[in-house]
Amino acid sequence: MTTWLGRACPKVFTCCALISATGCQLVFSIDGEAQRDASSIDGGQGPDANQGPERLTQDPFAHGLFLTENYAYVTTSNTAAKNNSISRVDLNTRIASPLSTGEDAVSQVATIDDQWVYWTTWAPGTIRAVNTGGVTGAMTLTDVPNGGFAMVSDGSRILTTEYSGGATYQLTPNLASNVFDIPEAANGVTNAVLLGNELFWTNQTEDAAGGVFSIDTSDAMNVQLHALDDNRAWGLAVTPTDLVYSRRGIPGMPGTSALVRVDRGNANSFELVSARTEIRGVAIDGAYVYYCEQVPGGSIWRVALDGTSQPEELVRGQQYPMYVAVTADFIYWTNFDALSGGLYRAPKPSP
Repeated sequence: MTTWLGRACPKVFTCCALISATGCQLVFSIDGEAQRDASSIDGGQGPDANQGPERLTQDPFAHGLFLTENYAYVTTSNTAAKNNSISRVDLNTRIASPLSTGEDAVSQVATIDDQWVYWTTWAPGTIRAVNTGGVTGAMTLTDVPNGGFAMVSDGSRILTTEYSGGATYQLTPNLASNVFDIPEAANGVTNAVLLGNELFWTNQTEDAAGGVFSIDTSDAMNVQLHALDDNRAWGLAVTPTDLVYSRRGIPGMPGTSALVRVDRGNANSFELVSARTEIRGVAIDGAYVYYCEQVPGGSIWRVALDGTSQPEELVRGQQYPMYVAVTADFIYWTNFDALSGGLYRAPKPSP
């Protein structure tokens, strides 16, 4: 089982959230990082996904990303205007449909059955929902006083956690209830993963202990520390044996971002990738970790989970890629940009 792997229909795929044309070979390396022949994988859009990256939506400041077996759900997060949206893309027809518009800055989105779709707004903090069958318009389920951000699903339930304050909500159609509080350990929550009964999250904060934490949701006690005193922890992916998170860079200081793996058995950690500018979204798929670097002309990369290979640059020329998700055949990502923002995908490379 990997992060975000669904246990109920529809399937939920590796996400948080790549690419090479068939037969593409490694041709050179720069600074010790393997790069594929990029003739067919530079930024752009085309009608045939097999030709390289394909732009599925035109969403300025595309942010959150959630995949099921048949659909991709995308949010936008422009904090300067109340013109954000939640869209659904049919992965077979590649047709995008808006589910709600005119929203405040939307953080993350999730669903269980493709009928009710939930999302969090940042300021003012709320949890909102819409029925995709048109039964209802978008509605607010509850206010989230300290900002709604992280939202997770394991295919059978959805949990969302405040950015600060530690309240954790469980969602059902037309209802959101606060199921437990973890205020002493949840401050600056940016991303979360639900694996069985265990909820993992990253704290990005300078005011309290940052890092990666988890709690058993069945009793909401005994917070565990997986990576303490890492105040720039951001992206997160978890398997039964490993945990990988991204460490954001320090503004104005290139080379301070990294991708860190933690062995859940013995808590040993090491950097899979170091000295980068701004690593954000992370996804684990089998033997590889996929990640994006959120910079102008950014790239999508992968590296072996066991650290035995150099990072491979799979897609280049992307503008501020934010989240990345992986299925059996494709890799998806969002670009957080005013002009080229949206959801993109490209064929998943062979092992």
